[in-house]
Amino acid sequence: ARNVTASFTISNQALTVTKIGLGVVKSNPGGINCGSNCSQTYNYGTVVTLTPTADTGYSFSGWSGSCTGTGNCVLVMTSDRTTQALFNDDTPPVSRIIAPSALSTQSANFAVSTADTDVGAGIDPSRCFYNILDTTTGIYTQWQKTRTCNSASSFSVSVGSGQDCRTSGSTCQVTVYSRDLALNESVWYLRTYNINWNRRLCFWLYFD
Repeated sequence: ARNVTASFTISNQALTVTKIGLGVVKSNPGGINCGSNCSQTYNYGTVVTLTPTADTGYSFSGWSGSCTGTGNCVLVMTSDRTTQALFNDDTPPVSRIIAPSALSTQSANFAVSTADTDVGAGIDPSRCFYNILDTTTGIYTQWQKTRTCNSASSFSVSVGSGQDCRTSGSTCQVTVYSRDLALNESVWYLRTYNINWNRRLCFWLYFD
């Protein structure tokens, strides 16, 4: 008689998670916390549940690859699996005018100081704008003009005949806004300024 010994090993299957946007994917049983650890091997046949959690300002919008839908993903590890979690940036940036103060009187060219912040994908550096409206004429003397956007920047507003703020004794409105890299647009931030500049009159005197 002969004795025969057979050896069997349980195969390991790899699960890999990738992400777009800000959020965390965790697995049950553990091993994936993506975040930092985005791949793990599991015994053949293990049932793995993946749970997505979006960061502040983001929302989970769905899976691609081995997972589908918009909820938790349950996978049976009978082969290597790869999936991607998509987190959308839902929060628009915030743009503000810091100075000069609202309804202050401007009699000459002045600088408008601004600040732009975003908690999501970040502000698109080519998508920060300002508008200037002369309220008496109803004319936008500047429309969707590009400005520098960051935590502290400024642009110049001209005062006088034919300038940005052109009607003395009236008001001028300055608006700033921005868009982030996810195409969310900020609320338009508006400040009104009193305009008072002096016209210089020239007289010619003639003598006989």
